[in-house]
Amino acid sequence: MDDLLREFLREVTGAPARFAAELLQSVILLAIIWWAGRRWLGRRLAERQAEIATAVAEAAAAEREYPRIQEEARAVAAGVEPEKAAIARAAAERAEQERRAALDRLEAEARQVVTQARQTIESEKRRVLREASDRLAILTTETARRYLDEMLSASELHGLTQKAILESLQEMERGAPPPGTGVP
Repeated sequence: MDDLLREFLREVTGAPARFAAELLQSVILLAIIWWAGRRWLGRRLAERQAEIATAVAEAAAAEREYPRIQEEARAVAAGVEPEKAAIARAAAERAEQERRAALDRLEAEARQVVTQARQTIESEKRRVLREASDRLAILTTETARRYLDEMLSASELHGLTQKAILESLQEMERGAPPPGTGVP
């Protein structure tokens, strides 16, 4: 630090005119900065001060209005209570109506499904009976044919066949269906 102080004194004593000129320049520069800063900062500070004053006034007005607004809110809330109950009742009634309508639709669909199932069962039952009847007729015919093949000779079988054909022809001449066709 001593060295720095000695160097400063040597500079000042070595060229006092130059030191005085530099000092004067520094003072002028500081004066210009102070003047420009005060002008620019002064305006900005005044604007900010005005903004703060406005905000404080608004806050004070809001603080004065708070009790009145709070009372209005209580009054509105008290007025909403009956309306809230009416809305809740209406919503419950609507939900009940929709529930009933949904149940009615489901019951109708269930009845329709049951009816269709019964119809399907009946048609399947008729089909199975028809198939069983056809199968029984085929089995009976096949059994009778085998029985006749085993029990009767060829000439006896030939005679029975001719007799059946003649009876069928006679029935046809009379307009009746041939026997064994199952047509009434």
